[in-house]
Amino acid sequence: MKLFIRNEKIRLREQVADRIRELIVREDLQPGDTLPIYLDLRKKFDVSVVTLKRSMDILAAEGLVRRVRGRGTFLVKPVPPESQRISQIGVVFYGSRRLLFTQAYLMEIFQGVLLRADEIGADLRIFSLVSGQTVLTPEQVLTDGVQGVILLGIVNQDCVVHFAAEGVPTVVLDYCTDAAPLDYLMCENAEAVRRTVQHLVDLGHKRIDYVDGWTTDPLAGEVLYFESPDVRERRTSYERAMASAGLISSQARQPRHRSMWRRAPAVSTDVGFGIPRRRAGVRRRSDPTISESPAWQGTRTNPVRAMPASPRWRIFRGGALASCRRRSAETRPSPACRPGDRWGLPRPK
Repeated sequence: MKLFIRNEKIRLREQVADRIRELIVREDLQPGDTLPIYLDLRKKFDVSVVTLKRSMDILAAEGLVRRVRGRGTFLVKPVPPESQRISQIGVVFYGSRRLLFTQAYLMEIFQGVLLRADEIGADLRIFSLVSGQTVLTPEQVLTDGVQGVILLGIVNQDCVVHFAAEGVPTVVLDYCTDAAPLDYLMCENAEAVRRTVQHLVDLGHKRIDYVDGWTTDPLAGEVLYFESPDVRERRTSYERAMASAGLISSQARQPRHRSMWRRAPAVSTDVGFGIPRRRAGVRRRSDPTISESPAWQGTRTNPVRAMPASPRWRIFRGGALASCRRRSAETRPSPACRPGDRWGLPRPK
């Protein structure tokens, strides 16, 4: 039976993933061999099957294992030795360090990098490219023992291509270039960065996809999605570059329905997260202020704007958006309902 440290710094799923790596090395499993089934691993590590599946997700994301439905989990490649794992990450950005620590956007991204690096036990080195200085080359960065590079806001395409050509594990944040469609990533805040720095753990990993930015609104208590026009433009450029390289299909670029987040009228302090219109039963032609909103035009936006003061719309803290039409002589008779009723759901207390 294995004992795990239950704290917030190292999540249980990551500790179990480390134990599975140790098991692979100890039993000398070779690529193509089958890993023990979940029932045996659950008894061995004394954890739930859900935790084991999440740990396997981590190993599968690293390309270490492959799961086949109905057959089991297979080893794809040997576990890299500890000496080959990244222990020092370099963060390269334009401007002075004062700019990094005073700009809220840059600082939020840097905090995400710092949190993830701390979780995997890696040290951070900061390299600033002050305007007017010579751009650092991969050789200059690697002389300081850096094994992985994060380029933050680097808009010099030659610099990005140079790092990628040297085979250095590289993540490019908040920038898009058609010259290196396999070696960059764009994200918007700390949580997105925190999830993606893990890619630097596996040396030689080159395909790093776009990751959405997420944030948490304390009033709604929900995880909300934001995408400003400049972020949407960068996403479009990324998808165009990946599609031209044959790395994603045109179907993946089709707009998908997003939920809409709106703020309640001035008389109310409640903030909620709207559900898609199909579930809410919203008809676009019934309210021109809604049909004209960019959120309904097929774009991946979540505009924050004032909620119409009409009694037709109500937002509740639980995250459900309901519609209730007042009965009138001009409309067909309908079941009685009051403003604020939620269709098919209990009234909020």
